[in-house]
Amino acid sequence: MEIGVASLCDWVGRMADLLRPIYDGLKTELLAGRLIQSDDTPVPYQLDTLKARTATGYLWTYLCESSKLVLYDFTPSHSRAGPSSFMSGFEGTLLTDGHASYNEVVQCGNLIHAGCWAHARRKFYDARLDDRRRCGQMLKLIQELFAVERRAKEAREAPDSPFGDADHLALRRAASAPLVAEIRSCADAWSLEVLPRSAVGKAVGYLLNQWHPLTRFLDDPTLPLHNNASERAMRHVVIGRRNWTFAGSADGGHRAAIIYSIVVTCRLHGLDPFAYLRDVIDRLPRGEDPAILLPAAWKADQLAPTRCNS
Repeated sequence: MEIGVASLCDWVGRMADLLRPIYDGLKTELLAGRLIQSDDTPVPYQLDTLKARTATGYLWTYLCESSKLVLYDFTPSHSRAGPSSFMSGFEGTLLTDGHASYNEVVQCGNLIHAGCWAHARRKFYDARLDDRRRCGQMLKLIQELFAVERRAKEAREAPDSPFGDADHLALRRAASAPLVAEIRSCADAWSLEVLPRSAVGKAVGYLLNQWHPLTRFLDDPTLPLHNNASERAMRHVVIGRRNWTFAGSADGGHRAAIIYSIVVTCRLHGLDPFAYLRDVIDRLPRGEDPAILLPAAWKADQLAPTRCNS
């Protein structure tokens, strides 16, 4: 039996609407946490019923690795109001690439803004052919920063290791802080020597403009140096976009955000998204509490002894 595309799209839309309480529950958990990593990617969407015009919307990802949560949010533009609205009430640390779209939530919210050293490194890497000496020196220093983090990770993961947050913070202050001071010294000197609009000048400018967020990790041992986890979460959208090309409407973008959020969060918890959705879609209309149907709670219920012995 062949089912029309319009019918399939309608079913997906209705499923997303049904899953909204699950999405809202995940969002509540995310905003109650200590750390959110965020990134975004453009998503074209159709503007009118004639499907003749498209505009560029954006899907944003908001992630907490420790809680295994990923939330996606669709906005019809790249406005600063998007992150500000989504993260209203969040009082933890926000880790981003420093894009201006986050300025409003950073300036007006009660949160701490942290920067991404992978982005800072990438700008010097991209400029290396224009200035091998300066870029090579900076890349080496940043590489040493990441080497300190590898040492900390190995110490944490060693069998019966007592290495904790306090030890990690002490290591950062002993080993990372001198590297950060040397990086700043180089950037200050180079800012007077290179053209601001040159590739290396732009890399130096980014580093200095993001300096305060970039150095937050020296005071918080739980804060990663980079935003790579958020970028990985966005790959699901980027790969999918090659197939579906655009959202059928702004409402379609919002529904896609709901489905992506639940499916990717399921995967982080090691769940089969299809098995989860098949069960939850059957139970939600019967009035079951969405809180017990969130992926983490659902997984715990599946692993409970009464389940295993049934």
